[in-house]
Amino acid sequence: RITNAKATLGRVLFYDKSLSLDNSVSCASCHQQAFGFRDNAQASAGVSGGTTARHSMRLVNARFGTEVKFFWDERALSLEAQTTQPIQDHAEMGFSGRDGRPNLQALLSKLQAIDYYQELFDFAYGDDQITEARLQECLAQFVRSIQSFDSKYDAGRALVM
Repeated sequence: RITNAKATLGRVLFYDKSLSLDNSVSCASCHQQAFGFRDNAQASAGVSGGTTARHSMRLVNARFGTEVKFFWDERALSLEAQTTQPIQDHAEMGFSGRDGRPNLQALLSKLQAIDYYQELFDFAYGDDQITEARLQECLAQFVRSIQSFDSKYDAGRALVM
């Protein structure tokens, strides 16, 4: 079930470059709205000049998908699990905990220090605690809320019905 409070928090997180190690990329940097929430580059750009092995997958209409695994290599077993893996990837968003870089806990502390996140988490959950599970839930709710409604397919389908 998608709630307005959690999907809204997920949207704020999705567009926030603070989720990357050097504040240079957000989820939206690779999942661009103009391209159906995907990247049109062959490989997506990450932090510190890093690149991914492939371009990002589309997110639009994910709530209607039948996938049971996520990413091109199917390494995530749910949309929720998928959401924080790019954050923890060394090249993508950088909170890998490798080669002297901080881990996800450092990101959670970073977000906890931002006043508006305290308010948004309190509104969504009744307290301001920021955890990986809550990040995952909110980001996944936002992704599930992304729907197309005015594509050429949608227009043609509307004529048939």
